[in-house]
Parts: sequence; structure tokens; C-alpha cells
Amino acid sequence: MLALYVAGVAGIARGRLLALEHFLRRTVGRPGDESPAAVALSSWCVMSHDACNELFEREGGTKMKQPRSEYLHRALREPLRFVLPDDDQYDRCFDEWEVLIGAAAALHRGRGPLGRFTYSRREPFPQETLAKRRELLEALAPEGTDIDDVVNGHVEQSRQAAF
Repeated sequence: MLALYVAGVAGIARGRLLALEHFLRRTVGRPGDESPAAVALSSWCVMSHDACNELFEREGGTKMKQPRSEYLHRALREPLRFVLPDDDQYDRCFDEWEVLIGAAAALHRGRGPLGRFTYSRREPFPQETLAKRRELLEALAPEGTDIDDVVNGHVEQSRQAAF
């Protein structure tokens, strides 16, 4: 999971989407219950929401709305500083990666997880990212999927959760 996030964030930062496409296109799992690797290995499938909140509380912090996302965002900041020295650029690349894997999950499962971007950004960030990566998302969509319905539902879910 950590390698997935490092590769995803660094790939977005460097504009090298080939590795991202591999993680988003390659499926894993049992026949009939397959998911893109990026979905199966994502934080919401691997990490416990409550355990991440406990980690924040032990460090003297408060519970988070998206503790898995916040935990990974903090844990990966220093290892990725050599690729993304600017904190704002790191935030944007991290959030873009989470939008993409959330959309990939929505395409395969009908809904996707929400990342820290839901609460940390006020501009129309998900729509901007999804429009920029539309070709990739169209290639990921199962045959017959109305990508606009799925993506708009994911964006609306993000909006509702933010308020």
C-alpha cells in the first residue's frame, strides 16, 4: 500500500502516468471479484479507520474525518520531499492521486472513498482532476459504464461529505 501511494503521488508529480495506469488497470483478486490493484491496495481496503484515529489521539491530536488519508499524507511527506519539496505541490499531487483511486473504485464498485481533499479544498478540485484524467478513467471503466454518471455521483458524494 505504501509503495502504491509513493508511486502514485510521485508519478503525478513527474507527469509519468505509465506506472499509474498500470496500478489502475491491472486487476487483482479472485475471478468474479476482481478490482484494480490501486483499489484493492488502497488505504480504505488495508487500514482501519478507528486504528488511524487512535494513532492521532495518542500523538495528542484529535480524531480526523478521513484518518487513513491524513495518516498516509503525513507519513509520506518526508519520504517524498526529494520529489516534491513544496508542501502545496505535495498536497495537490497527493489529493489528485486519491481522487483518481476513488474514481477507479467508483467505476468498479459503484462508489468510491473520499480522501482528505474533501475537507481540505474549497475549489472544485475533484472535477478538475477528473476532467484532466478523463481518457484514463474511460479506459478503466467496465464496458457499458456511463462514466459521466459514475464520476458525477462520486463528485456529488464528495461535496455532500464536505458540508
